[in-house]
Amino acid sequence: MAQAARTERIQKFMLNLFDGGDEEAGPSGELKVVSLLDRGVQEARALDREPLVQAELYRTLGGIYQKLGKFDQADAMLRSALEQRRAMLGADHGDVARDTVDVGLLRMSQAKLEEAEALVREGLEKAKKSLPPGDPVVAEATLALGRVLDARGEYEKAVPVLEAAVRLAEARGAGTPEMAESLVALSSAHFYLGHHDLCDALNRRALDLHRRLNGEKHPLVAEDFINLGASQFERGAYLEAEKLYRQALEINEAFHGVGHYETASTLTMLGRALVFQKHYDQAVAALERALEIQERANGPVHPRVASALNELGNVAIARQRFVEAEARYLRVLDIYKKVYHGRHYLIGLATANLASVYMNSKQFTRAEPLFREALQQYAATLPAAHLNVGIARLKLGRTLLRQRRYPEAEQQTRAGYEIVSKQSSPSVSWLKAAGKDLVEVYEALHQPEKAQAFRAPPDAQPARGQ
Repeated sequence: MAQAARTERIQKFMLNLFDGGDEEAGPSGELKVVSLLDRGVQEARALDREPLVQAELYRTLGGIYQKLGKFDQADAMLRSALEQRRAMLGADHGDVARDTVDVGLLRMSQAKLEEAEALVREGLEKAKKSLPPGDPVVAEATLALGRVLDARGEYEKAVPVLEAAVRLAEARGAGTPEMAESLVALSSAHFYLGHHDLCDALNRRALDLHRRLNGEKHPLVAEDFINLGASQFERGAYLEAEKLYRQALEINEAFHGVGHYETASTLTMLGRALVFQKHYDQAVAALERALEIQERANGPVHPRVASALNELGNVAIARQRFVEAEARYLRVLDIYKKVYHGRHYLIGLATANLASVYMNSKQFTRAEPLFREALQQYAATLPAAHLNVGIARLKLGRTLLRQRRYPEAEQQTRAGYEIVSKQSSPSVSWLKAAGKDLVEVYEALHQPEKAQAFRAPPDAQPARGQ
């Protein structure tokens, strides 16, 4: 009865807070919401005689601030909720477990990933200790741990945790929002492991659920479009990826507004697809806008900022603006090293991109050790047959080819070709360029029959197992 009364009290508070308009709240919808939230915080702080209601209001307000990208305000509210309930209910109460997980997920949004994992594990342990196995808080904490492991690049560890989260969600109902959220999280881990068919199947299930639960124009539907677009991009289907990203962008701009960090992330993905179609002016316009929004929302050291910078580096290298590309990639690498503390596949990606600058500017002896360093980072964080590994091997092979180290070049290029050809369309640029490299290698090694095989059309090349 007490919990029901608190819930009703909170519902009335939030309805009163958002009832009617405030003409002085600000010119835009987002500013108006923030002004109302700030007023709500002041009113919540006056509820000292109802401390548990006050704590729940702090949690609710913190969650809204977080969705708006106002992380400092979210932090103050969520920590107040945690500290207040811990003092009143004890350290192992289920509500304290939930609040601990909330703060952990905020730390994930802030790219403070070690702290995020520690807090989420603490919350999950408390939830398991104080609540029955099927309790929603246990399921939420399990999902949160899987999401944090995914964010840290611990994909092999994330998969079984997220599979458990899916099972817990399914036990509560196969058509629930929690089920859809768990499917999306599991799909992410499989994406980074290179399991694109499985990833797509999970995302399509989530998309169907999100459409039925929320309609066609919801940001969760946009997220599904983004995820499906990412798989198309990895297969080299850049136009299909662009179409999916544009659908997502339309939804996110309408829902979040043009200046929100989620909209900016979608712009980054769209820019990436445009880069690979060589629509550079359109790409730069989207990416510079994304970068400005992300830096304002997240500060200068954040993976979202690095992602936009990385694509701007790709444009610069395509335009042979090597000094600009080097500066972009060096900053990306610095961000990833600070955020991920030296171990993440994204560090390998940034290292490989920096190496590409030197390879394309004919500084082959500078490029080679960086490609090898990238491959070492991938070996520690990705499966051996991952697409990123294949591409790095192709590039290392070209660097060795340009140094006329033909046997080594053949080894790396063939290894990369074996990986990439199994996952991408024969027409993608990596495979076409690798075929030309192998022709050059085999001619230098006086193996004309092998050279001839790679002069054939890509779909006729007997590259696998030859």
